[in-house]
Amino acid sequence: EGTTLSASGDGVNYDETTKTYTLLITNQTGYELPSTGGPGTAFHTILGAVLTILSGAALIKKKYA
Repeated sequence: EGTTLSASGDGVNYDETTKTYTLLITNQTGYELPSTGGPGTAFHTILGAVLTILSGAALIKKKYA
């Protein structure tokens, strides 16, 4: 009783003298978040840089040819 906050109002206490609410919140672990990054991102970054440089070179060549 009064240890967790819920839609029914459990865990909420009102002090009439100070006119304040006190909420009791329990921190619980949920689920593990997926990992991000990894070795695959370096490949895509390098490939994107190479393609950008090649497309820039092609535009310059077309302009001056």
